[in-house]
Amino acid sequence: MINIGGRHFYGPFSLNEWVPPTESGVYAILTGTGVMLNLDELLYIGISRNFADGRIGSMHYAYRSWLENSEPHGNLFVAIYPMPYSSELLLALEEEKLVKLMNPVCNQLHSPIMRALFR
Repeated sequence: MINIGGRHFYGPFSLNEWVPPTESGVYAILTGTGVMLNLDELLYIGISRNFADGRIGSMHYAYRSWLENSEPHGNLFVAIYPMPYSSELLLALEEEKLVKLMNPVCNQLHSPIMRALFR
């Protein structure tokens, strides 16, 4: 387990070897060793209604920025905070809280999307 913003996330798991569960929640993309020794290793926080739907990985719109900001290049990990049976609104609110608190670099790069959701 890893603590991100006061939440206990499961993982980290290597993004390439991860077998995602079929539940909803918040996920974090990390780099380095994956244990987040400093905040620079937290790249992105997002939500998913089903971790197993294949959208967390190379098909994600922010994947390229995860790679560009990873150290060493391409070294990516995922950690999850399951929130089964949560509505999309509750997931989005939890994501927004964590993004504001932790300020991951790749969320900053894609922040217009988040701003549009919460106007």
